[in-house]
Amino acid sequence: MIYDVGAEDALKIIEDNFKGSLRAEVLDPLDAVGRVVLEDYLCRSDHPDRRRSTVDGYAVSSRAVSYRISGVVALGERPPERIHEGEALAVYTGSMLPENTLYVIRKEMVNTSGETITVKQESAFERNYVESGEECRKGEVIFKRGEIVSCRKAVFLAHTGEGPIK
Repeated sequence: MIYDVGAEDALKIIEDNFKGSLRAEVLDPLDAVGRVVLEDYLCRSDHPDRRRSTVDGYAVSSRAVSYRISGVVALGERPPERIHEGEALAVYTGSMLPENTLYVIRKEMVNTSGETITVKQESAFERNYVESGEECRKGEVIFKRGEIVSCRKAVFLAHTGEGPIK
């Protein structure tokens, strides 16, 4: 049955029958899944903060048949500014990359002999990295007011430290 009531009467009916709280909560992203966002939520900084590898492999700055392994970039470690021609840096998924990286060759696509890698086939030359800000740019809207928090976005916020959510 549909009732025709004014705004004041509707508000009174809600107040008389609603047992919960309408106050805003500030929650960690993973606790906010399924909740409604109170206000637009903007990305506070670029994510990732710099170019990062999406695979375990070797960062290179040019196409060649073989490269000399000049170092390793561990997770969380800053890489050298540049990769020299004919050299490769061993990297892991999530490793930061030098600015002149053209490709990250998957480790499965090379043969290793001591300090040298040899590329098995031409198709090994793939990008395999994300640029700075590719996932989220500073000031970009992550959630719009009234949007329901999804698992995917909550995990992104938790991973990047962008929470909490109101």
